[in-house]
Amino acid sequence: MPRFWAALIFGFSLGCASGQTRGVPLYASSGEPLAREEIGFLTGDVQLIDGRNVSELGRRFELLPGCHVVTTSPLWRARVESSASGIVPPNGQLTYAMNMKAGHRYVIEGRMLQQRRSQILIITALEKDPEGNVLQELVPATSESDLERCQPPGDQAR
Repeated sequence: MPRFWAALIFGFSLGCASGQTRGVPLYASSGEPLAREEIGFLTGDVQLIDGRNVSELGRRFELLPGCHVVTTSPLWRARVESSASGIVPPNGQLTYAMNMKAGHRYVIEGRMLQQRRSQILIITALEKDPEGNVLQELVPATSESDLERCQPPGDQAR
């Protein structure tokens, strides 16, 4: 096996085994990504983070600690009770003022519940500590003042 492929396979298996999947860094960087203990991780179907459209960047993001305004996607890749996954028709977007902590994970996910002849989309946003324990379920912002109080870190990349 050529060295390139061996190195690629080894690197991929090392990343999978360690569970250390990194996200798209949304902070100013001088080259090397910040240590995992220095940033917050956001995973989910997100359209905007601090006013920046991130919908084409994937589902995993790295952010500096502090408050971030996060708006969900109008389309969801939701887990459906009767199948593995699916795309859900457009729905209302939710906006959160997330006070992110270093080393913590923030997970926004949708799942479909079957109720008689219809399905209901349930969207949850969770904060997890570095060990993966759920600390709280986050609630969407309820007013403009919730969002105005949320000031992202000053050196956040735009």
